[in-house]
Amino acid sequence: MKNSLIIFGTRPELIKLIPILLEIRKRGWEKHFKIIFTQQHKDLIHDLLERFNITPDHSLAISEHEMIGLTLSDIRRELQKYITERPGEIGFILAQGDTTSCFAAAMTASANQIPFAHVEAGLRTYDLNHPFPEEYFRQVISQHAAVNFTPTKSATDNLLSENVSTDKILQTGNTIVDMVEIWKNAAKNEPSIAVQPFLKSNNVLITCHRRENQNSNFDCLIDSVIDLANTHVDLNFLWLCHPNPFVEEKLKHEKLNNTTNIYVLEPVHLFDMFALYKTSKVIITDSGGIQEEAISFNVPTLVIREKTERKEALDSGNAKIVSLSDGTIRSVFNNFLNHPVENDINPFGDGKAAVRILDYFGDQLKISYQEPNLIQEDNQ
Repeated sequence: MKNSLIIFGTRPELIKLIPILLEIRKRGWEKHFKIIFTQQHKDLIHDLLERFNITPDHSLAISEHEMIGLTLSDIRRELQKYITERPGEIGFILAQGDTTSCFAAAMTASANQIPFAHVEAGLRTYDLNHPFPEEYFRQVISQHAAVNFTPTKSATDNLLSENVSTDKILQTGNTIVDMVEIWKNAAKNEPSIAVQPFLKSNNVLITCHRRENQNSNFDCLIDSVIDLANTHVDLNFLWLCHPNPFVEEKLKHEKLNNTTNIYVLEPVHLFDMFALYKTSKVIITDSGGIQEEAISFNVPTLVIREKTERKEALDSGNAKIVSLSDGTIRSVFNNFLNHPVENDINPFGDGKAAVRILDYFGDQLKISYQEPNLIQEDNQ
């Protein structure tokens, strides 16, 4: 019997793969899949693994590198070693997004003639520098994938325009919408003590970590946030730190920490993040995932990037790209504050992406649907 590999290395990847892993458990298909952790975010995922009772079947032995090429090399070497030790045993390799681990998984699958399944395929800016290296990764991955699970019609159209054949595309919706539904239905989703002081409807969330902003842009953002905080003293500005040395050092800024309604917080659990969305009026971020998550809560989002591959958020009116250098952040912020956006239909899906993805594997691998296993409430 062949096993298919589900590979992840970062917290954002795991968040979007959890609905798939839970659907596998629900169907009783665990013996058909092996979970491989590449360990880029080895200190950031334990809370999620514990909460959902997920244990990787294998962790790759990679070193910590700041250079993308070295991390890529490590993952490919260790993944190749894993596959070589199991000749003919791998059915599919599945990975999510546009990370180094996903790119390495796709390349290794191709080199071993193993079909690759790409979750969240088809996102594009068509500018290899924005974002770098993600845009390059996802364009190349699409050419190697046996199946591209696209989250939206726009993503599907992108692949069709690149001459990816229709039999290699399955539009499923985005699994982050599934994750929001899991949170809404969880028996236990009480926010942690860390965020309880801020569970009022007067928050502004800020995150910033992408490479394109690890420069003078970050200083401009700090100045802009201080300016907004001094203008809107009735709002709490919650800046969520990121475990990146550049970001951590910048957030020690004295003036930032001495502004009474600005709070620099450590990274929070996903469900705490969802709770904060419910109490937030505006989000300022360069995160791709947050652009998707925010629309599920109708929180308007200022996107501090040159371009975004989540055009659906822009088209819905829920997000706008702002420049840090020309002062537009203030006017867009005030407009969102005074004119909230409401979306009745989520452009990123209906919360059934994982079901569609597992239905595909059931057909391909000829796996019969077994009696569902109940997921323990304590793990939600």
